[in-house]
Amino acid sequence: MARALVLSLVLALASAESVKDCIESKCRGCGGEQCQLCREDVNTVSACVSSCMDSLCRGCGGEQCQLCREDASHIETCCSQQGLESVTSQIDTCKAKPTTPCAGLYGAESLQCAWEEDVKSCLETSCRGCGGEQCQLCREDAQRIDTCCQDHWHSVDPPQMCKDAKEDLEPKNPCDGLYGAESLQCAWEQDAKSCVAAACQGCSGEQCQLCNQDVQRIASCCDEHYHSVDPPQMCKDSKEEAATNCFDSKCHGCGGEQCQLCREDAKSECCTGAMRTPSCESSKAILP
Repeated sequence: MARALVLSLVLALASAESVKDCIESKCRGCGGEQCQLCREDVNTVSACVSSCMDSLCRGCGGEQCQLCREDASHIETCCSQQGLESVTSQIDTCKAKPTTPCAGLYGAESLQCAWEEDVKSCLETSCRGCGGEQCQLCREDAQRIDTCCQDHWHSVDPPQMCKDAKEDLEPKNPCDGLYGAESLQCAWEQDAKSCVAAACQGCSGEQCQLCNQDVQRIASCCDEHYHSVDPPQMCKDSKEEAATNCFDSKCHGCGGEQCQLCREDAKSECCTGAMRTPSCESSKAILP
C-alpha cells in the first residue's frame, strides 16, 4: 500500500511538472502582459490538462480510459495548478466529478475495494507502454495479477480478481469431471506417474529420461497403486514389456518346447503383482 502511495506521488509530481512545462512551451517567446494572457488562456491550459491526462492514462482502452480520466487523484494532479484555479475551473475535465470506487464503503468491504484498486493501479504501472491486444493480454495475465495481489495484500477476503488469478495458476486435476471406472483409471495413472516421479527424484539429464521410461519401474508403480478397473494404457504397455523382457532374460537361448516349459516356470518370477498381462495370462507361452 505504501509503495503504491509513493508511486502515485512520484507520478503526480512528474505529471504536474509536465502541465507547467506544457504551458511554458506553448507560451515560449512571448513577452510581458502577452505571456500572462497566454498562461491564463483557457484553450492553452485545457490542452495542457488534456496532455497531462493522456500521459497518466497512456495505454488504457475503452471504459478503462474513462475511469482513468475520472479518477480523483488524476483530476487533482492535472487540474490543481497554483495560480490557475480560475482558469482550470472553466475546463470540462476539471469540472468532472471525481469517481472514487470505494466511496461509501466501510470496514472489510472498504479494504477489499482498496485492495482491488491497488491491484488495478499495479497492473496499469506494470503494463504501461503496451498497445492494443498486447495491453489486454498483459492486464489479464494471471501471474501478473497474482503478483500485484500479493504486493498489495490486505487482511480481508481477497477481491474476486485475485481469487480468479490464484485459481488459474493452481495445477488442474486431470481427473476432474470423470466418474466411475474412468475416474478410477485416471487416478491410477496419476498415482503411477507420481510414484515414478518420486522414484526418479534427484536424477538429471539423460539419466532422468531413462529412469522415467524404465518399464520395470513403471510396472512396479502400477502394481503398487492397483485399482479394480481396466488398467491405464501406460500400465498395460509397461507391464507387458516388463514381463516379456523377464521371459526373454530367463529363457534366453532356448528352443521349441523347451522355451514353452521355461516360460511356464518363469511365470512365478515374471508375472508378479496384481496386474496381469497377455503373456502371463496365456495358457500357451509365446515362443520366440
